[in-house]
Amino acid sequence: MENTHVARPKRTAIQRLLDGWRARRQFEKEMAGCDSSEVDRMLQDLGLTREDMDAVMHAQLGPQHLLLSRLEREGLDPEKLMRFEAAVFRDLQRVCAHCGSTGRCERDLDHADDRNWKHYCPNADTIEALTASRKEG
Repeated sequence: MENTHVARPKRTAIQRLLDGWRARRQFEKEMAGCDSSEVDRMLQDLGLTREDMDAVMHAQLGPQHLLLSRLEREGLDPEKLMRFEAAVFRDLQRVCAHCGSTGRCERDLDHADDRNWKHYCPNADTIEALTASRKEG
């Protein structure tokens, strides 16, 4: 399968920061309407802890767009993964939220030839396994 790359529009650091802040504020508003036991129940259903939720929130919800871009770049459909492999997708999100290489990831995604991602991405093995299983099926 040919790897066609479409460059994403360049976003300034301030735009990314504002986007993350807005998304975080919206999430915080939604969560404020829930009582503590309801939040705990939702987190348990998702297989997450409060620490996982905090990590995602402190990551400014920023790595999410990088994960979606990486999955698409590798020929995977994020929506199908969310629907049919929900636990795997949540794990990808959790690992991405804890990753310290988001800047490098973003720079690599901006280039058509970005083979180096497999050397630093903590999700590389999972993404490669998903890609291999898609090709087999």
